[in-house]
Amino acid sequence: MNKHLQAFFLLSILLLHSCADNEAIRGRLTLSLTDAPSDADNIKEVNLSITSIDVLAEGSETWQTIKSFEDPLTVNLLEYTQGEIYDLTEQYLTPGNYKGLRLQLSIANVDNGLTVFPQSNLVFTNGTQETLFVEDGGSDFIEVMSAFNIATNQTTFLTLDFDVRKSIIITNQGYRLRPSMRMVDNQSAGAIDGQFRDFADYDKVVAYAYEAGDFTVGETSGTPSFANSISAARIQTSKGGTFTISFLPEGNYDLLFVDLKADGSVNTVLGKLSAVTVESEKDTFTCVQLTPPDVQGNCRQIEAAL
Repeated sequence: MNKHLQAFFLLSILLLHSCADNEAIRGRLTLSLTDAPSDADNIKEVNLSITSIDVLAEGSETWQTIKSFEDPLTVNLLEYTQGEIYDLTEQYLTPGNYKGLRLQLSIANVDNGLTVFPQSNLVFTNGTQETLFVEDGGSDFIEVMSAFNIATNQTTFLTLDFDVRKSIIITNQGYRLRPSMRMVDNQSAGAIDGQFRDFADYDKVVAYAYEAGDFTVGETSGTPSFANSISAARIQTSKGGTFTISFLPEGNYDLLFVDLKADGSVNTVLGKLSAVTVESEKDTFTCVQLTPPDVQGNCRQIEAAL
């Protein structure tokens, strides 16, 4: 082997070791996206077009782009409810504390009248579409100021929990985005898997999860309704009344069960189940019904909420 080839192979080996060492001293972020369902039956798709993902390190005022999509990534959020997730990205980051994360969007701003492509939009069950605009004076990104840590040679698993029902605002000028999104550390969160026994008596029931004691009666007529809820899930009538509310931080929750009309407005607040305990990385099963259970301990009767 001549000297030139030897030098080439030696350089290649050094570069490989350099890359491996660089990754070894960094930490890895795995980022997913999930959603709470829309209350309205006529919305088939809520499409967000994402152009980049940024993070903000502790002590810095400059956002760092960790993933840029050459062609904007369009995600139909309604496909990722009931604990389903979309894998957004996996990136190596400098170890340390971070205080924020945001999604840059391809979305039109109603202030300047410009359109973009691909455009974040809504698709309805009748086949029609509506452009989704940023609110007047709003920004073309969704920002979550929530702390997380990246540790050397370890993986941090985060999930962005978008809430469509709180985020889409209907005005006289059309549909506006007022984003509601929270960031969850997967290793500090759990889920509620439940069954609503009386599902056959109602066309549409939604379970809203509240931190214990946070529900107030005025929320039933607010815009959006049930604004203080952490997350929600629709009772699946085709699956025996089951539901799943995932990515809940460890703690105690109240579940509010509401019968909704087709347009998402409130028909009847059926009741509340108090003190459901969620533990990290565990699924809590709970069975509920409107009448006293036949077998004690098999299922819990929900109490009046109003």
